[in-house]
Amino acid sequence: MIMIVMLISPTAVYSKFKMLFDECFPLIIEKAERFKANSKPWFTNGLNKSAQKKLKLYHNCSDLIKYKNYKNKLTSVLRLAEKEYYEGRFKEIQGDISKTWKVIKSIFTNIFQARLHS
Repeated sequence: MIMIVMLISPTAVYSKFKMLFDECFPLIIEKAERFKANSKPWFTNGLNKSAQKKLKLYHNCSDLIKYKNYKNKLTSVLRLAEKEYYEGRFKEIQGDISKTWKVIKSIFTNIFQARLHS
């Protein structure tokens, strides 16, 4: 049994490995998703603009207290908008059990999909 040993520097082996690795597995940087204006039926253009303003305050980072106050206020407004939207939907379809269950199913479908993506 004859073994041929080639003397190659570890640096050369590593550089070759890194080149092949980068070629086979390129680095892909994905941008974070922004709020989608039409992703939820109760999410209005005004709420979308407010969410974008919150994002700008976050990236600015000069006034943390201002950002936190705005974030908390926006969160309460978003919850109120969602609550009012669904209250209105249930009042519209009051008495029609089939439509009521469709709305309930859509609410839970949205919740489960959000949990899957987070």
